[in-house]
Order: sequence, then C-alpha cells, then structure tokens
Amino acid sequence: MTGTVYHWGGYYTDRVKAAMNGSWKSDNYYGSISDGLIDLAPFGTSVPQSVRDQITAKKDAIKSGSFYEFTGPLKDQTGAVHVPAGTKLTVSDLYAMDWFVQGVIGNPKGS
Repeated sequence: MTGTVYHWGGYYTDRVKAAMNGSWKSDNYYGSISDGLIDLAPFGTSVPQSVRDQITAKKDAIKSGSFYEFTGPLKDQTGAVHVPAGTKLTVSDLYAMDWFVQGVIGNPKGS
C-alpha cells in the first residue's frame, strides 16, 4: 500500500514572498503531481516490485505531461459514457462530478 503526501512548503513560501513584495493575488490552487505538491508515500513491503514499477511509470508519465488520468472515454457505473474519447476533465469538472466511474463500488450520493 501507499498513500498521498502533500508538500505544501514550496507553495506557502511562494505565497509569503508574494505577500511581502506586494504581488500576491487571491486565486484557487489545487496542486498536482506535475507541480510537486502531490506525491506518493513510500510503498509498503507487501507491494510487489512489478506493481511499484507500474505505479512509478504512470506517476512519471503524469509528471511529464504524457498522460492525463482524467481523459475520456470515461464511463459511469452503468456503462454510459460521461466523457467522450479524447476529452479532458478540468479541475472544475472533477469537483462537479456526481457519478462514479465504471468499476467503482458505491454511490456518490452516499446512500
């Protein structure tokens, strides 16, 4: 297993510097793997090397921009296409999702 790690230090350093030099502006920041805010914790001992290699390769592809994990086609749990092939979801799209992708068990409404 692994988990998500957030590296906020660089972000806050930049914001404080901007506030101190008068260039700070309010904005929404979500962070990403590619900008270094989000990362994975070290893998647990039960994760096989082949799986570690696959995950690391995919993470590297996200960082380089050669792979975007929210690109269609994306289907909901019933198989209906919500995101057509080649279409990329934005952060705003992700926050507005009220459906789960195919293969996820549960209900997005919590019932």
